[in-house]
Amino acid sequence: MIALRLPPPPRLPAFATYPIAVALPLLALSLKLLLEPVAESTPFVFFYPAVLVAAYLGGLGPGGLATALSAVLANRVVLPLSGAWASSPKALGATLLFTLMGALLVLASASIRAGYADRRESERRLRLVLETIPQLVLVIAADGEVDYANPQLLAFTGRTSEDLAAARLGDLFHPEERERARAEWNRLLASGAAATAEHRLRSADGSHRWFLISAVPLHALAGDAHWFVSCTDIQAQKESEQAQAEAIAARDVFMSVASHELKTPIASALLQVQHAERLLRRDGAPAEAVCQRLSATAASVARLGGLVEALLDVSRIAMGRLVLERARFDLSGTVRDAAGRHGDAARRAGCELEVAVAPGIAVDGDRLRIEQVLTNLLANALKYGAGAPVRVSLRREGALAILEVADHGIGIAPEDQARIFEQFERAVSARHYGGLGLGLWIARQLVDASGGAIHVESAPGRGATFWVALPAPAEVATPEPARELAG
Repeated sequence: MIALRLPPPPRLPAFATYPIAVALPLLALSLKLLLEPVAESTPFVFFYPAVLVAAYLGGLGPGGLATALSAVLANRVVLPLSGAWASSPKALGATLLFTLMGALLVLASASIRAGYADRRESERRLRLVLETIPQLVLVIAADGEVDYANPQLLAFTGRTSEDLAAARLGDLFHPEERERARAEWNRLLASGAAATAEHRLRSADGSHRWFLISAVPLHALAGDAHWFVSCTDIQAQKESEQAQAEAIAARDVFMSVASHELKTPIASALLQVQHAERLLRRDGAPAEAVCQRLSATAASVARLGGLVEALLDVSRIAMGRLVLERARFDLSGTVRDAAGRHGDAARRAGCELEVAVAPGIAVDGDRLRIEQVLTNLLANALKYGAGAPVRVSLRREGALAILEVADHGIGIAPEDQARIFEQFERAVSARHYGGLGLGLWIARQLVDASGGAIHVESAPGRGATFWVALPAPAEVATPEPARELAG
């Protein structure tokens, strides 16, 4: 079936259409007079096209003017041979019939013009929508040629409409997904049904972003199919899904490690209590042996308490319920006392604990929480630097108190130095060194909440040095020894 399609009427200004409406009947009269011997029996035949064209180009006004002028010219010039008005019933009837037919042509042309105007308005509104929505949009023919691409798509790809029409669409996809995209396009053409898929598209800067691509068939009047394709950016959703998957994996690892870490001191404490019970049931059980068992039990329970406290700190920080009791305190004395309490642990680890504390350094903050930060750093230094010296120092640099904990242990790779301050992260396997992977994360939260900063410098096999910088008011405390050894 062949469909007749009229070209859309041009957009002419009103002042130009009325002269055309006058010129066309005059042109029709000229043709009639020129071809009088041939068109003698059809006096109005040349005026119908004039009326139709005038109405199609200008609408009701110019069409009506062309009809009236054509009727006057035909009645005045064409019908009477003498040049007078044709007033016979036959001539008047023919003129009236022409006028009625002209009016119908004008109405029909005006209706077609209105349809094109509505279509233009719909296209304008559709184009406005397509040029303001965040989605990337293109219309593709069945042969793969791009008929339309909205500005968002051109800006994202960094191409012009001409470049995009000439380029292979497959180049827009991530290299790993081009074959899949090509297979999906072939299935789309075969089925003729709408479909969606997720793909990574190449941006103008060479990076790739995830998009949800939807294709809907558009069937034109002539039967040739086009596809309306919209691409919705889902990069944030993909990153969220990836982060969620990583969080779930980290949670599973943490639960496994936490289960092992919590069971170990419980099992140790239970074993020591059972040994102590057996010793007490014996006659003449040495008190020293029982005390050793009880001491080991107390150490296991203390370790268990530390693990539970770390988990509680995670909960408090996550829920925003961590409260710091701020007050000015002697940081020099706090560091010296905390290091002294780690003397036994240092001896068990085979570490010489060197303490260098400048006197008279006071800070505003929560003393117990700052001491907790130092305890975490010292515990890590003794664990990862076992058998080598560990140094704790405190000094003032301008308006800052600089707390430093350095070991000579296994060290930390550069790519791991930022990650170890995150939850459940560690630079080495938990199987070999244990721990929940929370100590440094908690330390960073506490230091940040205190208005300070924490960072690390390290290299594999060269140990690690952690620095904590805290705001320190200019206040001088009672002088103390600047250096001492513990352990």
